[in-house]
Amino acid sequence: MKKYTLVAVLAILAISSPALAARVGVVTTFPDGRTSATCVSVEDGATAQDALRATGMNTEWKEFPPFGDALTRINDVGCHADNPFCECGPPFECCLIWNFYTMEAGQNTWIIRFDVGYSGFVVEDGDVIGSIWGPHPGNSPPLKKFSELKGLCPKTKTTRS
Repeated sequence: MKKYTLVAVLAILAISSPALAARVGVVTTFPDGRTSATCVSVEDGATAQDALRATGMNTEWKEFPPFGDALTRINDVGCHADNPFCECGPPFECCLIWNFYTMEAGQNTWIIRFDVGYSGFVVEDGDVIGSIWGPHPGNSPPLKKFSELKGLCPKTKTTRS
């Protein structure tokens, strides 16, 4: 009887326990030079798209197989999803888009992501994602390490230490 009670209690705890959260830095640079830098908390297994959405900024996305969703607009900057390359000349000359960068936990440099879209990049605790509107490829967002942003993370009991 004790064995079954212990199994039942463990099962209830597993079901009711929230997933651990990943703290992720988010850096966004707009064409006027303004940069927003913050930290969000997302569930384990979340993507860069989930982290950017967690900032509360208005975003639009376009499915871009096989890479995942491409960011087309933040607030009023960029293109609507139905015309994601509105700022590109033929054939993609001087193309202005939201460029996607990542800085994985413990790293000190941006990596531009040509290989994956926001919805295809799974974030981990301590990662920083960056977005900058401009030519592709262009300048990277200002370097903001996670150590500089972690004080902006939401306080939650489920974050890792």
